[in-house]
This record gives sequence, structure tokens and C-alpha cells, in this order.
Amino acid sequence: MNRHYDNVQVKRLAKVIDVIARKCFRGIPALMGDAPEPSREKIKEALFFRPSPEEDLGTKVQGGHDLEGREIRQEDTMIDEIDSVLDSVEWCELVQAVRQYAHEYPTDWAMYKAYNLAQEQVKIAWGREGAVAQTAERFNTSEYILRERARSVPYKIARAVSMGYWKYEV
Repeated sequence: MNRHYDNVQVKRLAKVIDVIARKCFRGIPALMGDAPEPSREKIKEALFFRPSPEEDLGTKVQGGHDLEGREIRQEDTMIDEIDSVLDSVEWCELVQAVRQYAHEYPTDWAMYKAYNLAQEQVKIAWGREGAVAQTAERFNTSEYILRERARSVPYKIARAVSMGYWKYEV
């Protein structure tokens, strides 16, 4: 397998991991093996979820229609990739990799979960405008570092899956 193909597959798997964690009902517990695996249909629904105008969840959209259209086109491409990505890895292997990562890098895993929760608190308007800043402070770091470390977690897990890392004690 050439390096470029591997890198593309890892990025696609990382995106699926992140969609499951951030957008699927009980996504993080599912990735940890503590809740049922979400169906492919549920993953696809989560990828495309957009609150209707009648459902005011407090979500603020910045960038206007052009940005939203670009995001939807990117997700159209991603929906075709979900099946192939999930066909390339067994769910139990993914769960093992997530558990191993959470065990070996507990601070990064905690930051990932806390960052995603803070992002959702802002979106649903729980009155926590500074939720990300408060989360960064809790970890004694900057918002930038928190965001970058959180964004790297799905990729690191996907890379571990691609290498079969979870199968071996290091």
C-alpha cells in the first residue's frame, strides 16, 4: 500500500471516528465499547444533521450560505466514503484502539471529550459563552492548544488502527 493511499484512508477513518464521537447519540460510550455500535444509517444521519428553523437550538451559523453549501458538498463526498471506511475496519478493532488510546493518553482523551462537550454547550446555548475558554483553563492550557490537541485525537486513533497498534503490547 502506498503512503498517500494510507494517509487518505487514515484521514477518512479519523473523520468517521470524529463524527461518531461528536454527533452520534452516545458516540463516545460506543467508541469505548460501553454502548451499542451506531448503525451506518445513524452515522450518516449524524453527519447530515442540521437543525430546522423551527428547532432553535441556539446554533449560530457564520459565513452565510456559501460556507454552508461547501460543508454540505464535502459531506456528500464523505457519505460515499463511510461504508468503505467502515468496511476496512472491524468495530471491535476500533473500540480496542480507542480504549488503548484513552488508557495511554488519558489527558488527551479527557481534553478531546471536554472540548467536544464545550463546543456543544455553546451550540445549544446553555449560557456558557466561554465554555471552551473555561475548559482550556481547567486543563491549564490555551484555547489554541486545547483545540489542536482535541482535533488530533481522532487522527491518532485512526493511525493506530491502520497500524494494528492495539494488537500489540508496547
